[in-house]
Amino acid sequence: MTPGSLRYYKVKLDRKELDDDKPSHNLADEFLRTVFTAMVRRMWQSKQSNTQDLGPTPTSIFLSEINNLVDRNLLSSDDLFDLYSITNTNTILFIRDMVVYLEFCAAIKEGDVGRIEEILKRITIMLQSGKHSNYALELLRFRFNIQHRWSENRKNAIFSSLLMNTKGLPHRWIPSDMYQASYLQIY
Repeated sequence: MTPGSLRYYKVKLDRKELDDDKPSHNLADEFLRTVFTAMVRRMWQSKQSNTQDLGPTPTSIFLSEINNLVDRNLLSSDDLFDLYSITNTNTILFIRDMVVYLEFCAAIKEGDVGRIEEILKRITIMLQSGKHSNYALELLRFRFNIQHRWSENRKNAIFSSLLMNTKGLPHRWIPSDMYQASYLQIY
């Protein structure tokens, strides 16, 4: 079990209900947000306690890299492993991925399909560079169809069916497939 990995935090936080065989979106989402918040708070506390130091320390250098993370969000993980320990590299990669995930969740909640389309570009690259190239290929096909094959009417029909707002209230949009899955679980 590698320190800084999600499995490490799952064990440390005693999250037995997070079962790999029966994934639950809500439990996984809550777990990821908890770990992310704890990491960001810890880095902020470290930054606050290091502001009185006179010279750069490994922690301040590490935190400086985190601050530049969004600008370099596609940095190769191999480069990170060359620069930092496994724990720090896992932290950087997790925070990078969580920033994209949180932006994606916010775009869904607001019903902003244009923003979702932009975020999917980043997600495609992230999936391609990881172990999920089949998902990346499907997103590339989706993107190709949007830009080159589908008519405006078809694009509008597809985009308007991606999200649902069953309450009719602002910031209450959900993915259509998630609504359908929860409906099927009830019945």
